[in-house]
Parts: sequence; C-alpha cells; structure tokens
Amino acid sequence: MTTPAISVLIPFYNRHGLIADTVASLTSQSLTDFEAVIVDDGSTPALERRHLGGAASDPRLKLIRQDNRGAGAARNTALDAATGDYVLFLDSDDLLVAGALAALIDASDRGSADTVTGNWFDFSGESERRLKPPFPYRDGLANAVAGEWSTGSTILKRSLRPRVSETRMPWEMAECYLKALSDERARAVYVDHDIVRMRQDSPGRLTHLHDHFEPLTACRFWMEMKASVPLNAERRAAFDRQIFRFLFTLYH
Repeated sequence: MTTPAISVLIPFYNRHGLIADTVASLTSQSLTDFEAVIVDDGSTPALERRHLGGAASDPRLKLIRQDNRGAGAARNTALDAATGDYVLFLDSDDLLVAGALAALIDASDRGSADTVTGNWFDFSGESERRLKPPFPYRDGLANAVAGEWSTGSTILKRSLRPRVSETRMPWEMAECYLKALSDERARAVYVDHDIVRMRQDSPGRLTHLHDHFEPLTACRFWMEMKASVPLNAERRAAFDRQIFRFLFTLYH
C-alpha cells in the first residue's frame, strides 16, 4: 500500500451543514494523492458518511468517532491515524482553493522541506482579506514566529511527530508548529499560492482571529515559547518582535 503525499486532518463537531462543502473543496483538488482523516468529536447527531455529500463513498475519506474531548484531542486522534508524508490541519468549515495541495507538494522540493506554507483568505459574510506570510528569515521557526501562517494553508512533515496541546486554546496550533520546527535544521518554504479560505463567522468556529490578539495572553504565550526552544539570532529577533508588539498594544 503506497503512502499518500498528504493526510488532511479534519476535526469535526456539530458542523453538519458545512462539512460537505469542505470535503468537496478537498476531493476536487488536482492532486489526488491524499487521504482525509475526519474525527467526529462527539457530535449530536453523530457524523455519518451521508453528511459528506457527493464524496461520501470516496475511499480516501476516513471517518473516526470519539467521545467529546475538544479540538486538540480530535486533531491528535487524526494524527495517530494519519499515514501521509505530510499532514495538513483543515477546519471543518474551511475551503481549499483549487490547486492548493499540488502547490504545497510542488514547493516541498520532493519532500526535502519540513514545512510549506502559502497564502490564505480570512472571510466572513461579504468581506474577505488575503494574507501572505512575510518570511523575512532563513530560520524556519523564526518565520513561523513572524506570523500569518494558518492551519489550513500549511503542511508539516509527519516524521516531525507533531502533537497538539489539548489545553492551550486558542494558541494550540501555533505551539504545535513551533515545537515541530524547534530543530535549527528544520527547513520551511513559502509558496506564493492561495491555499485556503478560512471562515470566521460560522457558529462553533474553532479559532477566531481576534482570540490570538488579546495582548496579555499573547505576551505570555510568546515568552513561554521563547523559553522553550533553542535560540539563535533570528529566533530571538522574531520572538522579541512579537513580544514587543503585544506589550505596546497592552500599554497604549
């Protein structure tokens, strides 16, 4: 049995009216060498394959059910079941852009990159804005600290053994990427391609952007992360810039 290029990991909780569109955006990708692991975290009613729309019978879609334990636990369950070379975390209300998976894999330089990230859209209602990661550094972790990465626009090598905190909401995914890239040899690549549209106005949204910008919580997070990984000049600069940014916001 061949190893898929990407495992797309989708935590699900009571988003029955949105999951079919998310799955359709995945199964319509030009890159077909993927698997999807959908973890129903105790939804009522339970998620069934019929809720996945026209792709319900697609054998690449794995459906796992568990008692309600939260998004972090659901993502870790999906990680445990994944078999792909790379993993991509996709929320159950987000939409992949056409050609997204192919762009990420093409940019991985035949698997030599530890992570690849691209552009993404924040949309709610009639408004939409496009965000591009700045990538000002050579160091992979420093670029992750620099920001504008999103879960749905980033692939990460499964061999890095990423894990998701079950208690650090809403910073659990940022912590996951930073810990996975803590080795100074980790190679991060940016691809200038639109990858995902992240919905910000749906009920039950896992992570809202404004959660990440509460100044005091943000300062504490970046200080803890700075103390938890090996540092070099670029990493210090990236962490200090984030810490100063939120301290300035806190006192002004």
